Amino acid sequence: MMIKMSALAAIAIALAAVGVTPASATLIKYTFEGEVTNIISDDTGQVGTAGITAGTTFSGQFQYDTSAVLTTLVGTLIAVYPGISNDVTFNTGGAGVVVQSSSSRVVIANQHPSLNDRAVFAGDGLTSANFTYDDSYAFSVDLQDTTQMVFDSLDLPTTALLLSDFDLISFNIRGLTIAGGEDNFTGTITALTADIPAVPVPAALPLFLSGLLGLGVMARCRKQKAA
Repeated sequence: MMIKMSALAAIAIALAAVGVTPASATLIKYTFEGEVTNIISDDTGQVGTAGITAGTTFSGQFQYDTSAVLTTLVGTLIAVYPGISNDVTFNTGGAGVVVQSSSSRVVIANQHPSLNDRAVFAGDGLTSANFTYDDSYAFSVDLQDTTQMVFDSLDLPTTALLLSDFDLISFNIRGLTIAGGEDNFTGTITALTADIPAVPVPAALPLFLSGLLGLGVMARCRKQKAA
């Protein structure tokens, strides 16, 4: 009877260990690099007055939490989630031109007839010491796969996205007011790196394993006693 009770206790310990393991969200951060390819301006003769010209390189980052709750569902093929932050620095010499967004979002499209498989990391409420902006949805890193093989759902990606997974890649900032007119920058993304924290070992795992070990030891003792 004592062996049976001990076995039940070990099972209870193991199940309890599993039950108390908390689910944790993952913060995913991407860093990117790229180059400005085009500037569309209505500043008469004032293109690139902030020191940004075609060929200017830039780097930046965006972040999102994989537990973020869906904010908008467009039909059944487009989902919008809140992001955490977006920023980009144009390498114009010195500290460069830094642009930050006060709000951000992640747009996921899955097998959309015109958008294909797509991840757009966008921000608005841009701030910079070099210019102001007058357009929403002003900052975006746009990754598109026309083969529609990257995504199988509208869920936020929990694994690293690779540039090689996408065949249409672009960077856009629009609605920036420089020298009294509006400049829109487009560019290419040349590097994309994901920083995804390693999944930690749950604190209850050692307790769970010890319970399983206890079961094995008791089973062996019962066999020896029966022999």
